[in-house]
Amino acid sequence: MTKQASAQPAQSFPNGSHVPDGYKGREHRLSKGLRIMCIVSMVGMIVAGGLFAVWPEHLVAFLDQQLAGTPYDKPMPDWKRTALAAVFALPWAVGLYVLWLLARLFNQYANGYVFSLTSCRLLRRIGIAMLLSAVLAFLTPTLSILIATMDNAPGERQLALQLSSSFVFSVIVGGLLLVIGQIMTRAVELDEENRSFV
Repeated sequence: MTKQASAQPAQSFPNGSHVPDGYKGREHRLSKGLRIMCIVSMVGMIVAGGLFAVWPEHLVAFLDQQLAGTPYDKPMPDWKRTALAAVFALPWAVGLYVLWLLARLFNQYANGYVFSLTSCRLLRRIGIAMLLSAVLAFLTPTLSILIATMDNAPGERQLALQLSSSFVFSVIVGGLLLVIGQIMTRAVELDEENRSFV
């Protein structure tokens, strides 16, 4: 007599999620590991930002490194140093925001909410944040050089624009995540709408 094994249904969760068999052994561990990496990176970025706030000499050394080859008056006035710190703080804050969104997304994946509405919206927000990060990475060198040289004599002020391959790559990746997140969000919303009619 031949016995036919009964297939166990995949575990399902509310809000549009679906977890295939074996998920807990593979994607679950990977998602947890990536979430931990995001959290550690966030802590490192916060500590580095705190060092600049507590020890201004580290900030001065950082600005000198970023402005290497740019003629500007030394020592730098306090208002100019504050303005430059604010310019460099913008991409830092956006990068921290991206890591926070990624940590939330991997937490969703680790708990089985793979195709949930929350996960899709987080993916869309990550795409938007990466696009913003790319724009800031493009504008930050220009603004920093402009601020550093604005007190220079006429003819010695500088305005530089740089278009690197990393900027193009970041825009493409951010746009891709935005489109995928938007499509997945719409798909989950349509699925929930169809379920409500059944």
